[in-house]
Parts: sequence; C-alpha cells; structure tokens
Amino acid sequence: AARPLGGGNALSVVWFVLLSVGCVGFLTAAIAPVYHSLTLRLATRTVHRRFRMSRQTAGSAVSALYKKEAARFFGTPIYLLNCGLGPLFLLLGGGYLLLFPDKLQILLTIPGMRQQLPVMLAAMAALFLLVASPSSVSISLEGRAIWLLQSAPVTPLAICHAKALFSLPICLPPMAVALAGVQRAFRLPAGQL
Repeated sequence: AARPLGGGNALSVVWFVLLSVGCVGFLTAAIAPVYHSLTLRLATRTVHRRFRMSRQTAGSAVSALYKKEAARFFGTPIYLLNCGLGPLFLLLGGGYLLLFPDKLQILLTIPGMRQQLPVMLAAMAALFLLVASPSSVSISLEGRAIWLLQSAPVTPLAICHAKALFSLPICLPPMAVALAGVQRAFRLPAGQL
C-alpha cells in the first residue's frame, strides 16, 4: 500500500507545501523584473526592411505554412517569450539532472517520495510543455486574418498539421533532455521510461 506524503505527518506536509510555494515565489520574484523589461524592450523595437525581389522556390503547402509559423513565432517577441519559457525550464531542469543526478537522492529520503517523485516530475514536464505549446496559441493568433488561410488552396487539416509540426522541434528536444536527466537520476533502465 502506498504511504501518504510525509508518512501521514501533517507538519511534514505543511513544510513541503511551504517549501514548494517558497521556491515558486522566489523564482517569480527573480524573473519578474527581467521579464517585464525584456517584454517592453522587445515590443517597442521596430524593424524596417526594404523589399527586394528574389528568386521564388516551389514547395509543398505544409512547408510554406511551417515557414509562416516559424516567421510568426520568431518574429513576435512576446509569443516567443511566452511559449519559449516552458521548454527552456524543462531543458534547464533536465540538464541539471544530467549534470547532478545525485541531488535528487536527497528528496528520496522523504517517506513515500520514491513512489511519488517520478509522477510529480512527469506531471511537471507535461505542465511545462502544455503551457508552452505554440500550436494551440498559433491557432488563436490567426484571429481576423483567418480568412486568408481559409481562402488558400489548402485544407484546414493541412493548416493544423503545419502548426502541430512546428511544435515538435520546440518541445521534443527539451523533453528528451528532461527524460535523460530523470533516467540518470533514478538510474532507470532505458526501456522503463
């Protein structure tokens, strides 16, 4: 039978919750001033380019939509910042676990944590990727310009495929690093993840 967190000791649970809230508060306090100034600086920057006609290449509709998504993602600073923080934190956390796998062993001394920590880490990774999914945000960003895509000679499914395809290179590498870090920290065999 699974034991409750803290072995049923309410004081241990309270300390765990306070520590968790404290860590989130510290991270928020550390990022807030930089985040605000960075978004202001990125939002007020304008770029003027002179158009120059160049050779046009033919490609598939999905690749054209993919390039459009990439241009929007990397060309809109607030979009890049909001959707890039989740994969960045996942990459940093996974990298930390790869470099310092023994640091996680301290948490495993808490009664009941050996069974719950892998589930908590998986939920945290899923949350980081869920918050940062550019494909869901991209669909709503079409807004008033949705008629442009609807008038193009592509199916709505191709549009969704391009948006989902663009999410993969942003979300999969950080997830792979995080999984490798968890695997190394827990000393799991390759097939168990």
